[in-house]
Amino acid sequence: MSAATTAAEHAEGFTMPGAQLELTGVSKRFGPIRAVDRVSFGVAPGELLALLGANGAGKSTLFEVIGGQQRATEGRIVLGGTDITRRSAHAIARMGLLRSFQVAKVFDTYTVRQNIVLSLLGASSRAFGLRGALRISAAERAGVDSALERAGLGAHADRPCAGISESDRKRLDIARVLVRPAKVVLLDEPTAGLSTEDIDRMITLIRQLRRDQPDLSIVLTAHDMNVVRQLADRALLLVGGRGRVAGPVVDVLRHPETISTYLGESDGE
Repeated sequence: MSAATTAAEHAEGFTMPGAQLELTGVSKRFGPIRAVDRVSFGVAPGELLALLGANGAGKSTLFEVIGGQQRATEGRIVLGGTDITRRSAHAIARMGLLRSFQVAKVFDTYTVRQNIVLSLLGASSRAFGLRGALRISAAERAGVDSALERAGLGAHADRPCAGISESDRKRLDIARVLVRPAKVVLLDEPTAGLSTEDIDRMITLIRQLRRDQPDLSIVLTAHDMNVVRQLADRALLLVGGRGRVAGPVVDVLRHPETISTYLGESDGE
């Protein structure tokens, strides 16, 4: 019998005692439309949860609600035991919830290194800007250099971001996480648009991130099921903004509802 559950079968299966990130009945309405509809789940320290669903299923909106870019209409979001439901995006980031974006958001006129430094300063009480970047400590400079090397960006450290590839931009997004203390990271389609070789590099980088920060919780969206199979511990399927199937990755991918609404027969095997 499959270990995956549907909301109708076992609604409490979406939550987890001792979770580092926990959502309870979270909804986001835009007028009469429920983009996110009473979603509940928990992510344990050190766990990677894959959030699955077709385009329009509510994944990106849910990430924005968790990260504070959008305000939940209903429900509760708890990070490390603290309710963050009404906190600003900046406050949530300072509390240790960071995110990458499907289209990496970088400062094109600054170098790769400067982008990482600015991310580091954004987590501190110092001014956000290049003047502040000149005042980082030797230990912080070493941390920036380490993040560059771990992300495979050492050779591009002093290049303006306007001249780097999409793959490098996505790895820079991860490097900005590596340099800051985090409890939870939301990775929004980190392999989208990449070549097979670059996808393999990104998988290696995410695995390294997990090894280096064993208590870090990660929520990942991906349309590439090979990426999901290689990285995720559990998965949650969203359909029409609602959590429909949850459980171990292999069971969720084989679940009839996942196959019928998202994967199709051939991809469910």
